Amino acid sequence: MRIEQVQYLDAAIAEGSVRRAAQKLGLSQPSLSQQIQRLEEELDLVLLVRTRSGVRPTESAVRLLPQLHRLLAAERAVTEEASAIRGLHTGRVRLGSVPTAIRVLLHEVIPTFRNTLPNVAVELWESDSEAVAHELVVGALDLGVIGRAPDTRPPWLQDLTTADLCRESLVLCVPSDHRFADGNVRISELRTEPWISHGSGFIFAAASETLFPGAQLEPVFHTNDTATAMIMVGAGVGLAILPRSAALRAPTSRVTLIRDLGKGIVLPELVLTLIQRADTPAAPAARQLVAMLRSQAAVVRSRWNDRPLDRVP
Repeated sequence: MRIEQVQYLDAAIAEGSVRRAAQKLGLSQPSLSQQIQRLEEELDLVLLVRTRSGVRPTESAVRLLPQLHRLLAAERAVTEEASAIRGLHTGRVRLGSVPTAIRVLLHEVIPTFRNTLPNVAVELWESDSEAVAHELVVGALDLGVIGRAPDTRPPWLQDLTTADLCRESLVLCVPSDHRFADGNVRISELRTEPWISHGSGFIFAAASETLFPGAQLEPVFHTNDTATAMIMVGAGVGLAILPRSAALRAPTSRVTLIRDLGKGIVLPELVLTLIQRADTPAAPAARQLVAMLRSQAAVVRSRWNDRPLDRVP
């Protein structure tokens, strides 16, 4: 089995087409097809279902993909390590992130990284925490930055190493003409308010458990977009609990943000966490990106909590 054959198979599955994979890799379609067939013969498995509209992985291929992705990651790590030894900086880093980490950290880290290592390609993929972790486990990503509640370790993190980068405050978002907008929040009355949830919903779940232990609150509206959540809050559809940076950047002035709920009630923080595979060493370029993430996180930690609610950190 040759590493190129694994690369060709991975490209064909990703593109859903042998023809498009060949074009992307700069090969002829017959040559790429022949190499995949040789891999199938060597493994004595059918790896692709071939149809008129394209190709898709067989069940056997799906079972092999995590190991094949780790093989490709190891090959990249060896190549990049050799480049580093020679004094070169080339390669590719695939990073998955939750939106909050992009706003707080990556919007500054990525340009700096590209200026420092212009020959290293950075691919940034935005999704929710569990999806980022899954893509990292199967080898589709090299690094991930997720959000989680403090002192929690969801089961989908069991095969990954974690390192906390920084924490972000959550804020209660209410319409500016709401009776709670003056900051006099009555927790007993919050429970009966209509609620808006955002993203994967874990922030809402963690916050509602803090405010109303044991209660099962059902949001009246769910959205994956922070700006939409803030617009709906401003329109009076419901209240929301959002990351501070997201709420501050939302394009609406009809929402009041409340951090201190009084009577010792503190909303849980969002912990931005770096995740990596434990079984695959990071390539030099990935290690450089990790170092920059840690450095920027230290800057954020030093300035974050002292900013007033009407200023964007």
